[in-house]
Amino acid sequence: MNITLWIVVCLFAAMGFVQAVGWIACQLAKPKGQPKGYYIISLPTEHAALEHQLRYGLMCRRWSVPSQNAYIILLDNGLDEEGQAICRLMVEGMYGVFICTPESLGRTLSKFDNLQTGVQRI
Repeated sequence: MNITLWIVVCLFAAMGFVQAVGWIACQLAKPKGQPKGYYIISLPTEHAALEHQLRYGLMCRRWSVPSQNAYIILLDNGLDEEGQAICRLMVEGMYGVFICTPESLGRTLSKFDNLQTGVQRI
């Protein structure tokens, strides 16, 4: 019984440590002056850089406090079909992720009632 309890305590300690490291990594990688409520990530056209940007945005969303930086807006700056397919596959089934062009960015931002807390009404 003592070994089981010890294993459970160690498991929870490890999970807490991983949570803390992820939060610190996200805070260190966050650009200065980023508004609360959403991230706007301009997607590069190079596929390797595209995947890196998407992974960064999804990591930050996963480790963010729900009321801060909870939404991701992916700005499509002329991706080819393969780049668009990569985007769709990586964000498939994720709530709060929008893909839009620079022309439709204004309409996408207008969907947010309160940009400070990230409340969304669509």
